[in-house]
Amino acid sequence: MGLVNISNIRKYWSPNLGNQIIQETMNVNQFEQIRQFIHFNNNNNMLPKTQVSHDRLHKIRPVIETLKKRFASIPLEEALSIDEQLCSTKARHYLKQYLPIKPHKWGYKFFVLCGVSSFSYNFEMYSGQENNDVNRYSWEPNFDASGNVVVRLCRIIPKNMNYKVYFDNYYTSVPLMVYMKNRQICSLGTVRRNRLTNVLLPNEKDFLKKPRGSSDYCLANINNQEVFATCWRDNKVVTLLSTFVEIDPMSKVKRFSKTENKTIEIDCQHIVSVYNKHMGGVDLLDNLLGRQKIKIRSRKWYLRIFYHLLDVTVVNSSLLHK
Repeated sequence: MGLVNISNIRKYWSPNLGNQIIQETMNVNQFEQIRQFIHFNNNNNMLPKTQVSHDRLHKIRPVIETLKKRFASIPLEEALSIDEQLCSTKARHYLKQYLPIKPHKWGYKFFVLCGVSSFSYNFEMYSGQENNDVNRYSWEPNFDASGNVVVRLCRIIPKNMNYKVYFDNYYTSVPLMVYMKNRQICSLGTVRRNRLTNVLLPNEKDFLKKPRGSSDYCLANINNQEVFATCWRDNKVVTLLSTFVEIDPMSKVKRFSKTENKTIEIDCQHIVSVYNKHMGGVDLLDNLLGRQKIKIRSRKWYLRIFYHLLDVTVVNSSLLHK
């Protein structure tokens, strides 16, 4: 995979162990020498930045494609979720992103397709070139930057098998839900109200005046596909879109009431319970990655990404072993 100089790793023969070769423990200088020369692609084949087909991830591209192929070879879980992931770094690089809601706010951004177990089945790194025409199949519609992420990550999901995909309001839109349903892939996600036009749901400002636990819903038929829209009053108004689950059966959840100064029970829609149960796959993966993360610093930007992908591979291997 890389151009590695291992000439300084000494081996010797032990008479007590027959023909078995014993390798000495590598010291820091030897490790640094190997890391100095490690490469994952031929720099001579990199196209200049002035060309349209220039790949910003050329230096790490073989590692990304190899791991995506290996991860996708594992049978999928029924419930899958899509969310952002941040490979934290303080390096000065134009691919570095700022996500204020993350614990580590600066880093390289990944979009990850995970199962409920946090196994990563597919991913892509944000480089700003994903929405170019060369990266989209001719039969795939254009849902803008956020929706196209879901389309690309779901390419590995078989059609007509009723897999269920969950995502948040950054990705959700009505045309995307209809496209997924046409492929017989069920989907559920929170949605921003400005993406719902001509939907018979109450105004958020008026709905906040109702007691907690209140809900409203509507059902629409779009291109022969039923899309269910609902809003639920919690601390804020939660709006969701679904193509396979509705509000019944209702359940009870506990919330603290400031006015009554005690914990109370309020009504909760079934669609909210299903979303909360299956949406946390990527967050669980981040939790596992943060426990034993490789913290080696490097001046080469692609080595930080390599360490992150190595961490993800170790977590996936551990989940398979269990």
